[in-house]
Amino acid sequence: MDAVIIKLLNMSITAVWLILAVIILRAVLKKAPKYINLILWALVGFRLICPFNFESMLSLIPSAETIPSNIQVVSSPAIDTGINAVNQIVNPVISDFAEKPYTIGYSPVDMVLKISFAVWLFGIGVMIIYSVISYLKLHRTVRASIRYNDNIHLCDNIKSPFILGIARPRIYLPSDITANQINPVIAHEKAHIRRLDHILKPLGFTVLSIHWFNPLVWVAYSLFCRDIEYACDEKVIKEMESEEKKTYSEALLSLSVTKRSIAACPLAFGETGVKSRIKSVLSYKKPALWIIIVSVVALVAVVIGFMTTPANESIDGYHYIDKYYYDEVIGEERANTEMRDIRYRLGTDMIITRFDGDGAGNATTLGTLVKGNANDHEIDLILATLPSAYSKNKIKDVYGANFYLSDKYVFIMFRNGDFIGAYLPTDSNGNYYVMNSFRLKREPDITIETVSEFSDMYIPGTTTNKDVSIGIIEMELKSSPYVVTKVTNNTGKTIVYGTPYSVFRHENGKKIYDFEFRLWTTPLFMSNEKTITRKLSLEGFDISKSGKYSVEFNFGVGEDADADEFTAVVEFYIEESVTGFDVPTSDPSVQPETPTASGEYTTTVAPGENPFFNATVLEVNERNILVEPLEGEDERRSASQIYVSTDVISTIPVPELKKGDEVRIVYNGEIQETYPAQISKVFAIYSLDE
Repeated sequence: MDAVIIKLLNMSITAVWLILAVIILRAVLKKAPKYINLILWALVGFRLICPFNFESMLSLIPSAETIPSNIQVVSSPAIDTGINAVNQIVNPVISDFAEKPYTIGYSPVDMVLKISFAVWLFGIGVMIIYSVISYLKLHRTVRASIRYNDNIHLCDNIKSPFILGIARPRIYLPSDITANQINPVIAHEKAHIRRLDHILKPLGFTVLSIHWFNPLVWVAYSLFCRDIEYACDEKVIKEMESEEKKTYSEALLSLSVTKRSIAACPLAFGETGVKSRIKSVLSYKKPALWIIIVSVVALVAVVIGFMTTPANESIDGYHYIDKYYYDEVIGEERANTEMRDIRYRLGTDMIITRFDGDGAGNATTLGTLVKGNANDHEIDLILATLPSAYSKNKIKDVYGANFYLSDKYVFIMFRNGDFIGAYLPTDSNGNYYVMNSFRLKREPDITIETVSEFSDMYIPGTTTNKDVSIGIIEMELKSSPYVVTKVTNNTGKTIVYGTPYSVFRHENGKKIYDFEFRLWTTPLFMSNEKTITRKLSLEGFDISKSGKYSVEFNFGVGEDADADEFTAVVEFYIEESVTGFDVPTSDPSVQPETPTASGEYTTTVAPGENPFFNATVLEVNERNILVEPLEGEDERRSASQIYVSTDVISTIPVPELKKGDEVRIVYNGEIQETYPAQISKVFAIYSLDE
């Protein structure tokens, strides 16, 4: 429900800009054909119900997503209106509100979203009930009507003509209508039916019911109903002579009364806005060609400018440092010579990872980038280290990620496409300063040349098992890399799988790097099914170099102690290097040390049998949670914040978690020394409420 209300609010906010544009154009293009206005309102309706965005560099909408889709789970929630002045006023209020203590299992922002969803549903219910009652009341009013001709009926209880119905619309006329009035009125009402206005109005009311909370949508609906009448009048009178127009206007005037009940019913058409319509009828002139051309151009401009959203330059993926502008420690000249092999990978989940040197055992998770998570003072500090061409008015987007307890990484996207990064630690007084700033270049997306077919399972140098094979059926190597493997089991026996897996890069026929100690473990499973699929995360590995890679892991085939152990190998090849320049590498003969994992991997894990600690959930992500160990826990002395993998080894399911929940983490005792720290081998996660 959170995703629904966030999406709905973003759609409504985006449509506001289009509604304002249509209102302005409607006033400017008074002499244009009236059907142009209806086309514009149709665009508004489509924008209000279409869940997809169409990107364009020419879009005039300030922000494609005002409310982030993950605002309820991030530690520093913020909105992006596209107007910095508004963001700076609103976001501190949201941040302060989000930090309020809570004990009911939902964060303050999450609770607001849930309440908003309930209120929205209630409002839709009120709109539906009101329209049904209005229709039934009007239907009862005309129940005593008599048929005049075809679908035309005369009724003593009405004072103005209108149409009622969708599938079989009927025209209702007051019984006292005169002979001079009846022909132009019938022509008008039949024009409504030919134009399908009796269907368009209910559709407009449906859109209004969905966005009832938006005042501008009410304004748009009111103007839309009025423009339907203008367009219908225009269709009827465009071939009339001057005297006929006067007769038509007199009919409108004589039949005009207060018709709130008719106007309120989405299935009925009454004659509204009579005074302005009479003026329009009497002053009508066929639009000149140049007016039609201008109207069409304006229509195209609205489509391009307001039906599309700003094209966001993709920032996920690998980025290498193109140039250092400042380095407090060694200076930018030396940094450009010695530190160009540092690379960053930004995932689609906005988690940013830094790779130092050749990528062997040196990945550091810097945190989760949050749009707008940097204030003016921090931005000014960074701009002071950059060339004067980089000014504040040229900034497109700003992203910030907290690192350690007080340090921060800030990344700035400029309108010319330049992507600037900076590291801001704090001094002894707790004030931010810039340690280094640099320009990043996005590397081309990794491409796959080939993926190996099913490889045999084997114990190197000894045996193979031809009845079990494994291959890659899905792969993503860009920003949040993973492989999905498919196991084919023709043994008729149970397969047990859940041990850590390894990633190797091959060079000259040799495996030169073993990344196992930084890899997540897969959930333990036991199955005798013929096919099994498992998703293996490649987060934390530098797979940006060209060449051959392999993923290896162990299987047990058989029951318990009688199971035979085999190693599965799948391979993939990177087509080309994506670094953009020659990256110095360390001596391939020097292998990084690989810590050994402790603890038994079992199908069930009791908390007392393995190391564990209690913590508060700070953030919930797709593959992990960010937690803060509770006071008194030994792990708190190691790190105040820890990323914990939710790919648990045991068969105990991970409970549905939210920010603020208290949990117990059962793991193998190893905490990786990054910040936030990381625990990859997790046996189980329990909710303390259980």
